[in-house]
Amino acid sequence: MGTIRDLFSQTRKIDRRIEKVIDYRATDEARLDLEISEYEVTTSVERGMRRLVEAFDEGVRRGDVTEIGVWVSGFYGSGKSSFTKYLGFALDPAIQIDGTRFLKHLQDRLNKSPTKAMLATVAQRFPAAVVMLD
Repeated sequence: MGTIRDLFSQTRKIDRRIEKVIDYRATDEARLDLEISEYEVTTSVERGMRRLVEAFDEGVRRGDVTEIGVWVSGFYGSGKSSFTKYLGFALDPAIQIDGTRFLKHLQDRLNKSPTKAMLATVAQRFPAAVVMLD
């Protein structure tokens, strides 16, 4: 019979601090690095991200962005805060970890090349200053 340790990734400490909520104000590079390295992008999350980024791209190109608003809904604990924080930080060229744009760190968590490419294209084409409201 195995131990509890066998159930967890061998690359992560199981006695580390795990934040119970995502804090938009937490922008310390070490914390952001830990957060994004543990972010698991599901098929559904990636599909939603792709749809949102495509809609943003189309809206900006057509000039339909005088008022932008996105409603992200889901059950408690479903990852809404992570999704919005990391997507917002990826679009903001000022957010970096060790000199690398946060965009690259989020791309590393995505599973599909087209989603990675679309996110990079939109982030480069329309650099944004993102204001997080908590």
